[in-house]
Amino acid sequence: MESNEVKKDNGSVSEKEILWTKLSHTNSFNEDSQQVFNINRNELLAIKSDNNYYVVSNRCPHAGLPLKGCTIDSQEQTLTCVWHHSSFCYKTGEVKEWLKVSTFERILGKLFLKGNKQAEGMMDMEPIPVDTFMTKVEDDHLWVGFDN
Repeated sequence: MESNEVKKDNGSVSEKEILWTKLSHTNSFNEDSQQVFNINRNELLAIKSDNNYYVVSNRCPHAGLPLKGCTIDSQEQTLTCVWHHSSFCYKTGEVKEWLKVSTFERILGKLFLKGNKQAEGMMDMEPIPVDTFMTKVEDDHLWVGFDN
């Protein structure tokens, strides 16, 4: 361990200004390229795409629904939420498409949510990027980094 690293009891390592947490052995992604981890009250989605690893929030910023099971497009470097078809760059979190639903689906959604104060305006929300997190592979394990 380098002099600027501090080992924690929970499998985390503090390195400079980043707290790194071990997620899983990289071989586990051969069977399941999308895996969910709960770290410090964050539900994270780890993705393997073209032998690279990325970690994003597992909650779509539109409605808070899970992104696990999303469609991954490694050529476009995007993930697409199965619920309302918003797509995001899995490297940066940038919104590529927001609420890609038909006019009929949008109207149906507004009717369904009508009267629900908590859901008011959900179909008219401004685009919000998905949170992304730093990753590294060390000793055949995927690690996620948080600002310390």
